[in-house]
Amino acid sequence: MGAIGQLLFAWAGTPAMFGLIAEMRRPQDFTKALLACQAVVVSLYLAVAIVVYYYCGQYVAFPALGSAGPMIEKIAYGILVGLVGALFGSILCPALESAMWFYDYAPYWSVDRTLKYRLMFASAAFVDFAGIFICGAGSYVSVVDIKTSYESNGGAAPWRCADNSGAI
Repeated sequence: MGAIGQLLFAWAGTPAMFGLIAEMRRPQDFTKALLACQAVVVSLYLAVAIVVYYYCGQYVAFPALGSAGPMIEKIAYGILVGLVGALFGSILCPALESAMWFYDYAPYWSVDRTLKYRLMFASAAFVDFAGIFICGAGSYVSVVDIKTSYESNGGAAPWRCADNSGAI
């Protein structure tokens, strides 16, 4: 469940694309805009990776954020990616998408009784319930993971930001 929460956290921004397409003068240009945006994002990731590796060299920590210093590291890891993904990613990705489908197509339930419509309705309901389930179960698993991590450190801290770069 924790891995699913992390994956959903990574894809939680996907629903924003609908708003972008809706606001464009020419929605046909969305693919070009998406590719240009992706090129900028990849360039920024590459620039950060080059700078971090330049200053840390072979001693870069994994993940590289561990090389940013103790304060930045604690703030960044304090967000608890799995918990955020379970709480918000599961609602923003699958549950919101199926809710939009229900908003658009549920009024046709009394008119359209074809097998295709019923299968689409059932799949949207499944996706909605899966998102709600992942929200609850993923949050529970993340909290249990934090609790277990806290107990394994002797009650000192829920997680440790120890340097694992091998430089020391």
